[in-house]
Amino acid sequence: METFNFFNLHKANVRNSCILGLLVPGPKRQGASFKAFVFALDVYQVSVFCFMIYGIFYQTRIHSILVDIDAAYCTLFGFAVSFYYSFCTKSFENILSKIDELTEACISDPLDKGHTFRTNIITENALLSKCTSIIPLSMSLCPFIFYAVTIVKMIKISGEEENESGSIDHSQIAEAAQVVVSMMSIQLGITRKASVEWFVLSLMAHIRTYFNHLEATLMQVFQLDNNNVDEQLNSSHFGNLFNHSQGVALPKAKDKLKLWIQIHQKLLRLTEDLIRVLSPFLAFYLVNITSLSALTVYAITMDKELNLVEKISMGYFGVTSMITLFFLCFFGSQLYLKSEKLAEAAFWKSFEDGDSTVSKEVHSCLRLILWRSHSPVLFAPYKSPTFTFTNESFVSFSRSIISFFFAIKKIRSMTY
Repeated sequence: METFNFFNLHKANVRNSCILGLLVPGPKRQGASFKAFVFALDVYQVSVFCFMIYGIFYQTRIHSILVDIDAAYCTLFGFAVSFYYSFCTKSFENILSKIDELTEACISDPLDKGHTFRTNIITENALLSKCTSIIPLSMSLCPFIFYAVTIVKMIKISGEEENESGSIDHSQIAEAAQVVVSMMSIQLGITRKASVEWFVLSLMAHIRTYFNHLEATLMQVFQLDNNNVDEQLNSSHFGNLFNHSQGVALPKAKDKLKLWIQIHQKLLRLTEDLIRVLSPFLAFYLVNITSLSALTVYAITMDKELNLVEKISMGYFGVTSMITLFFLCFFGSQLYLKSEKLAEAAFWKSFEDGDSTVSKEVHSCLRLILWRSHSPVLFAPYKSPTFTFTNESFVSFSRSIISFFFAIKKIRSMTY
C-alpha cells in the first residue's frame, strides 16, 4: 500500500517535526532518546517563558515591552504546539492511517482509467511541499537577525567600557548570555509555529486533491459507452439518443456510483475526524495570530528605538504569518465550496440531458450522496459559525488585527 509518507509534502513535515522536537507521526516510531529530546526542549521553553513574563512585569513603558510580549507569545506558542501534539499523537496516527486507506482507494479506483491520482497529488501539492521545506526554517532567522543586533551592541559597549576601566564587565556578559538563551527559545517557538501551520495546510491540500479526484471521476459515472454514442450520432434518430442510451448507461452508473460513494464517505469521515482533532488548536491559533500580528505591526510602525534591520526581521515574520493565515483560509474556502457543490453535481448529472427518470437504485444512491453532504466541510474551531477558515473570515481577521492595533495605540496614548 502506498502510504502518506510516500509524498514529499508529508516527508517535509516529518523532517521538520524531528528537528523541532514535535511528535508528528512518521514512518518510524520515536524512541526514548527522541522523547527525552522533546521533554528537554519543552522544559527549556517553559523556563524561558517564565523569565520573559517576570521581566515584562518590571517594565512600565508600553512601547518598550512590545517586543518582549511578542517574543513571549512565540515561546508560548512553541510549547503549546508541542504539548498539543503529544496529547493528540494517537488521534493523528488514526487520521494518517485513514489518509493511507483513502489514498490507496483513489489510486486503485477503477473510475480513474488513466490512474492519474498519484501524479495529481504530487503536482498539485508541489508548491506547498517547497514552502513546507523552506518557510518554517527561514522564519527561524527572524529572531536571530533581530537579537544579533542587540548582541553586537552589547559586545561593543562592553569592549569600550573594558578599554576605559581595564576590567571586564561581567554584568554585560551575563545580559548577553540571557539574550542568546531567549533568542534560541524564540527561534524554536517561531519555527514550531510555522511548521504546524504548514502541517495543517498539507492535510488540507491532500483533502483538496481527494475532492478533485471525486469531481473528475464523477464524469465517468454517467459517461455513455463511446461505441454506443458513435452509433447513435451516425443514426438518423438523433432525438432519441438519450432515451435509447439510458438503458445501457444506467446499470453501469449504479455500480460506478457505489464505488464513488465509498470514497466519498471515507473522505467525509476523514474531514470530520480531522476538524474534531484540530478544533482546540485552531481556537488557540486564531487568538494567538491576531494578537501577535497586531503587536508586530505596532512594534514596527510605532517603536522608534528599533533600527532598520530589526524592523525588517520583524516585518518578514509578520508578513509570512499573514500569508500562511491567508493560505489556511484559502484552502478552507476551497474545501467548503467543493464539498458543497460535489453532491449537488452528482445528483443533477444524470438529469442534465433530459427529464427522464433514473432507476430506483441509482436514485437511492444519489439521495444518499446528498444526505451525507448536507453540511459542507468547514474548518473552524468547535464548528463555530463565526470563526471559520474561509476567504471572508480572512478579511475579518485582518480587521481584527487593525482594531487590536488601534487599541494598543490608544492604551499607549493614555499612559502618557
